[in-house]
Amino acid sequence: MICIVLLVSIWNIPTPEGLRIEAWKMFAIFIFYIASIVLNPYPMGVMGFLTLAISIFYGLIDEKSSFDGFAYHLVWLVVFAYFISESLSKTKLGKRLAYNFIKLFGKKTIGLAYALAFADCVLAPAIPSIVARSAGILMPVVKSISESFDSYPNGKSSKLIGSYLMMTSFQASVISSSMFMTAMAGNILIADLLRQHHIELTWVTWTLAGIVPGLLSLLIMPLLVYYLNPPVITSTPKAQLDAKERLAALGAIEWQEIVVILTIILLIGLWIGGKSIGLSSSLAALIGLLTLLISRVLQWDDLTHKASAWDTFIWFSIILVLIRSLDHYGLFDWYLAKTSPYFSEFSWEIGFPILCACYFYIHYFFASCTAHISVLFIPCLLLSISIGTPTMLAVLMLTFLSNLFGCLTHYSVNTAPLYFANGYNSIESWWRIGFILSVCYIAIYAFAGVSWWMLLGYF
Repeated sequence: MICIVLLVSIWNIPTPEGLRIEAWKMFAIFIFYIASIVLNPYPMGVMGFLTLAISIFYGLIDEKSSFDGFAYHLVWLVVFAYFISESLSKTKLGKRLAYNFIKLFGKKTIGLAYALAFADCVLAPAIPSIVARSAGILMPVVKSISESFDSYPNGKSSKLIGSYLMMTSFQASVISSSMFMTAMAGNILIADLLRQHHIELTWVTWTLAGIVPGLLSLLIMPLLVYYLNPPVITSTPKAQLDAKERLAALGAIEWQEIVVILTIILLIGLWIGGKSIGLSSSLAALIGLLTLLISRVLQWDDLTHKASAWDTFIWFSIILVLIRSLDHYGLFDWYLAKTSPYFSEFSWEIGFPILCACYFYIHYFFASCTAHISVLFIPCLLLSISIGTPTMLAVLMLTFLSNLFGCLTHYSVNTAPLYFANGYNSIESWWRIGFILSVCYIAIYAFAGVSWWMLLGYF
């Protein structure tokens, strides 16, 4: 009912001056869909098809082109990568990697936190789902380690070690997602939005730009959380023993795992050098998937039963169609024309940081990074460029902030509710730590990040 009220209310508000009526009606439908993603009255796919049907019925989207989103190669890149990530859990390679990190670095609690953080970072380029990577692979490991130290949720024992490890593991997933184009579905959306505006952000450019501020954030974050949310247990020799036992239980590495490792190496190589031979990221991912299917590491049934991948395929395709329609009707250009005079009074050195802060902290009102990106990324980018901000600086800063604002709340990104549901951290501590870390992340990217990008010659 809230979604319907929003749709009807915005639909019947007089069209703002200078804006096409089609753009305003399309905006009403788009807000209806974004609200449905946040409130989740039905699965996102159901609401997506309903939104598409309304748009077609009122002639706002041509029926012939309404399903063009399902043919976008970047959408298929997400789907192929989802399927490839299935091989990590099916062959237990993901757990093997995590336990090896713990075995090497888990003698102290803070070392254990670093092991989990860098395990997430290692998995990030190959797993485009933050849920699959962090909540699916690493969160069960964190919970198992916590319970091995008698640290249980919803009680005093949660502070022994579980609260600290859960928070650092979650925050690490946010940082890792910012470092690689293929680490989160929303990143693919950013790349497509940029391409629509004739700005090319390649996998290599993204990774090079993100590696220094990202690694610096990963180095500082566990220390800061250690100070803000100190664990009672500071020494964890049991973790290394537990990891050794679990590795022994997994047995020797199997040929299927070797195939997965070689496939991931192949994929990263193709993503880095594929453009020079005319190979797109989507085709590279398809080659990797076919390698796993032909070698029988994955079965066809593994793909058809991966409901989350097909669900992502549907809602992601639809949201791209809606965004392109908004752009087609000139909504973003109108927004830019209306807001730029307010920022034009400032130099870009002042206006751009203010704009970035607004873009970042408005995420308190979003429960999805993808929804936030869909609504505000392009308008903020165009506005930044219009006040004189160097194009590549605006692109990179807004791109990385589009991941980092996931740190703020217990609902800010898909993994947050899953981590929060474990019961190791209160809402108060989650919001407090999230805000302090957000200031830290922004400072790192504003100083170390910008300096690094200038050294690379990006602007």
